[in-house]
Amino acid sequence: MRRAWRQNAALKSRGGAATGDRNEVLVRELIESVDRLERGLTSALDTFRSSLQADGSPTPRHGIRQRLRPLAATLILIAGVLAVTESVVTVLWQEPLSAFSARREQQKLNRKLAGAEAAALAGPAKFAARAGPDSSRSAVLARRLGRHTPPGDPLGRIRIPKLGVKFVFVQGVSAGDLEKGPGHYRGTILPGQRGTVGIAGHRTTYLAPFRHLDQLGRGDEIDLKMPYGRFRYSVERSMVVSPTNATALRTVRHDRLVLTTCTPPFSASKRLVVTARWKPG
Repeated sequence: MRRAWRQNAALKSRGGAATGDRNEVLVRELIESVDRLERGLTSALDTFRSSLQADGSPTPRHGIRQRLRPLAATLILIAGVLAVTESVVTVLWQEPLSAFSARREQQKLNRKLAGAEAAALAGPAKFAARAGPDSSRSAVLARRLGRHTPPGDPLGRIRIPKLGVKFVFVQGVSAGDLEKGPGHYRGTILPGQRGTVGIAGHRTTYLAPFRHLDQLGRGDEIDLKMPYGRFRYSVERSMVVSPTNATALRTVRHDRLVLTTCTPPFSASKRLVVTARWKPG
């Protein structure tokens, strides 16, 4: 688990706001504290075993209880510190256990998507598409990809330079789909078609891909890389809506991308919505 925390801290340190950097320093300090506690526990266990094996004579039952009390107290203290540490890490950064699971899923998705991208490069006449909504080839390939990609399978890559975010996103927004990474609303189109592309993502669990979505401002860029082309969007605005409000995903007069996540963090009471306009060329 600590290895997953360190890997995530290293990736996060490549981008993001200053607040995130300070949080990562705190996370690393907490991880080092856990390491010291683990070494202390190991030492305590070794000492306890040595005391029991000091002589071969039977130890009275009340004597064993006396020896066990300091060890039990140490174990309880360490368990409490570990619980508090995980809570602090979750508040400052993201939930570490689900992050480990999601990272493994992202690695699998990356390999699978790389195969589709390699096929696109090998057969440009079949796959290549001009990055423009509703151009005949990109629209056809987008519809084909949408129809033939089952829930939970990779569709493309999302990158948000300002936040240092780079993930494979999957088809679907069920609980199982979002445990793998950001998910595409199946009722919306894919890049290359006319309309609104909708993508949802967790904010505090499963690598928290949209943890800092609230830091995006007008003009910030979001890139979607599909097997058939690249599409760039420029942030227009953000807003907070109720979970049942689906109007943000409706089709408007221009082609756009909509990102959604829960807000405030650790609550599903509202939805944070970021809209971004497609940039031709």
